[in-house]
Order: sequence, then structure tokens, then C-alpha cells
Amino acid sequence: MSSLIIIIFFAAPIFAVGSGDSLWVHIKSVAEHNEGERWRAVNVEWQVFVKEFDEKSGIYLNWRESETDDSLQLSYFAQCALDSTFSSIVSAGTTEANSFTFSGVPQKTIYFVRAMTVDEKNPVKWDFAVGGINKGKKAAQDRQRFLFMIGISLVMMVAGIVPIIIVAISQKKKRQIQNID
Repeated sequence: MSSLIIIIFFAAPIFAVGSGDSLWVHIKSVAEHNEGERWRAVNVEWQVFVKEFDEKSGIYLNWRESETDDSLQLSYFAQCALDSTFSSIVSAGTTEANSFTFSGVPQKTIYFVRAMTVDEKNPVKWDFAVGGINKGKKAAQDRQRFLFMIGISLVMMVAGIVPIIIVAISQKKKRQIQNID
């Protein structure tokens, strides 16, 4: 039992996140669920990476995914907005989990989601995800693009066939003139 206490005593500083370490809240996944015809719920999950600061060398080490042994007890502030500057917030909330579900996000809009730490003891970076492309509009754009490509292909084929036909007709006329002489 005493050896276990000694191991925990020495291992804890290795896994604990120090105040100089940097944290990165990375969006892992975003999933949508319909809430009727006008609204949807958006569930966002994230993971935390730690970039440890080496006191001796004065540099940061590589990013590594946070583990349960890191003793991170963070609160997160999650936001869903209609713009990338997050000035038009649709839904927001605070959680200690690594996921949050936004409710009441309009169906036919593009939205942006992000999660940040509430605790500012450590230098923190975060990223955001974009979602909510209107599938009906995208399908119409895809169909329009497809028809445009078919039109271009037909024009290219005609442009390639017409000179061949002209050359064939001129060769035939040449032969006919040679046969008359």
C-alpha cells in the first residue's frame, strides 16, 4: 500500500496540468437532429489537447490528447451562432462535459459552433465548426452544376466533330473534282 502511495505521489506531477501548459479545445464532431420543420438541435463534441511547458528549456512540447489522469477539472462555454464572429448567438451554455446540445437552431441557415474553457488559468486556443448547409439548395446547385458540365461537354463534342465533318466534305469534293478531270 505504501508503494502505491509513493507511485501516486511521483506520478501525479507528471500527469497534472501545470499553470504554464497550454490547452486546445478541438471540435471533434457535430451532429444535427430535427426539432420539427423550423428548428434543429445541434450536438457538438470536443476533445482537449495539452501542450506542456518545459520549465527547464523554456519551450512548449508537442500537443497530446488530454487523459483522465491530467486532473483537468474544466468548465466549458459552448456557443452556436449564425456568423463566424459569434456576434449573432442562437444558443449558448456552460458545461463540465466534453459535449453540449444546442436547441432552437433554425433549419435553413448556416451555423457556427465553438467551445472554450471558462477557466482562464492556462493559455487556451479553440477552433470552430460550420454546419447547416441547406440540403435542398445544395441539391439544386449540384443539379445546376451537372447540367452546366453536360452543356460544356456537348459544346466541346460539337466543336470537335464539326471540323472533322468539314474536312471530310472537302476531301469528298476534291475527289469528285479529280474524278471529273
